[in-house]
Amino acid sequence: MSNFTRAEFSVLIVDDHEFVRAGTQRLLEDSGYPLKFSEAATGECALQRVREEPIDIVLMDLKLPGISGVEAAMKLRRSHRNTKIIIMTAATEVTYVRQLLQNGVQGYLTKDCNPRQMERAVREVLAGNVYVSPAVTELLETSDNAGEDDLAKIATLSKREYQICLMLVRDKTNRQIAEELHISEKTVSTHRTRAYRKLGVSGLAELSALFHRTGMIDQLLP
Repeated sequence: MSNFTRAEFSVLIVDDHEFVRAGTQRLLEDSGYPLKFSEAATGECALQRVREEPIDIVLMDLKLPGISGVEAAMKLRRSHRNTKIIIMTAATEVTYVRQLLQNGVQGYLTKDCNPRQMERAVREVLAGNVYVSPAVTELLETSDNAGEDDLAKIATLSKREYQICLMLVRDKTNRQIAEELHISEKTVSTHRTRAYRKLGVSGLAELSALFHRTGMIDQLLP
């Protein structure tokens, strides 16, 4: 970062896992860049921290307790447009990349990126550029090919099957779903089995991946 004239840049690392926050900080400390670090474990805490002190870059996960990283990032873009945002996420969440980049997020990385990619993302974003890691770019190209087929499968679900799938991928249990929809747990299980068969998935992990790929995870319950 020899082309930067400021003595120090502030970085806020937002992730609900302490070891991830610590590991990210160590990687960037080893780079020798003039960075000052702070941490937040939730989107709400991140928003509060940015209100309290100037933050140059927010490195943020998407899956957070409370408000999601997507919602937190969008709120930050509206209220603190000078704060740069780099998303660090798991591979199955890359369907958010277009939405976030279109709304002003400047960087997108997978959590398994190498140190050089993370350093480059910080360097490029501080220089006013956008950085999307090669892994995210490749995954986007793959999801483009699969997206239409996935959406076609979801379109075959009944309204109730779709409701239950959406609640499942949002970490609701069969019992919680039954209580919220005022149906029996047996009925939930029946709809779940039918939906899995229609979608060609064998379990919750595959269902969640499909809903993330298509962006349906963010849709409102019908």
